[in-house]
Amino acid sequence: LQRFVIGFFFASAGVQTVILIASLFGTEVLHLETGALITTIILIQFVGIIGAQLFAYLSGRIGNMRALLVAAALWAVICFLAFLVQTEMQFYLLGSSLGLVLGGIQALARSTFAKMLPDGGEHVTYFSFFDIAEKLATVMGMLGVGWIIETTGDMRISALLLSVFFVIAVVVWFPIQFRQSKQIRER
Repeated sequence: LQRFVIGFFFASAGVQTVILIASLFGTEVLHLETGALITTIILIQFVGIIGAQLFAYLSGRIGNMRALLVAAALWAVICFLAFLVQTEMQFYLLGSSLGLVLGGIQALARSTFAKMLPDGGEHVTYFSFFDIAEKLATVMGMLGVGWIIETTGDMRISALLLSVFFVIAVVVWFPIQFRQSKQIRER
């Protein structure tokens, strides 16, 4: 459970920071107009519906933890691609990709966490800690992005930091899937 929460902390730092700075990235880095940002937000919402269904299906086929690893790895790639994006069309494609994984990683993280909780007991306490970890991760993500922008003067580079957060989450979470598989085989 501890290892899962550590991975969740880094994934949340990435997800929540992207949610908070995506439109600023579009205006400051790509100089997009308000209409383009609104179009991207709407696109993310519609593609998000498909993404939620896709990750629900994937979770049923390969399990929550593996689906979560796929989602975090895709997030790492998307954040890296944000570093490379140059045009409005590329921003739309990036937004669509983000929509595919946005709801998936959040829903999978919560449901996987719930499955890892001990039987019985006060689960409200665990979920309160989970929510606090998410809030602290948001602060860390924003501080990291702010530091990079202040240090380099280039917001684009902050996308690489966000990608690193997801890579850390994958590395921390990866052994969990093997422990779960071993426990299932032993039953």
